[in-house]
Amino acid sequence: MRHNIWRVITFIPMWKRLMYVLIAFGVATLSGMLLLPVVWYFEESSRFVESLIIVLSYFREGVIVMFYSLVVIVCLVLIYQYERKRYLQFHIERMTSLVRRTPLRP
Repeated sequence: MRHNIWRVITFIPMWKRLMYVLIAFGVATLSGMLLLPVVWYFEESSRFVESLIIVLSYFREGVIVMFYSLVVIVCLVLIYQYERKRYLQFHIERMTSLVRRTPLRP
């Protein structure tokens, strides 16, 4: 069976697709909230990180969008891999049941 992204995505019910997107954005938001105190700590304790944050502050919106995009994409890729496994498992079980129902001919 060929690897077809569109078939796997259409195999997933619409409500589940929406739930997965919401989960990905939720994980991105939670990751940002958890990493912000870490960035503040390193900003106070390291001159390099402090100067790096100053440089990145000029591109603040871009950095935020890149971070959230990266986390959302990683989450969606992991969810896709899980659903692809389920999709392949469904078709293997379907083929197995069809083979079991087919009688042997002499």
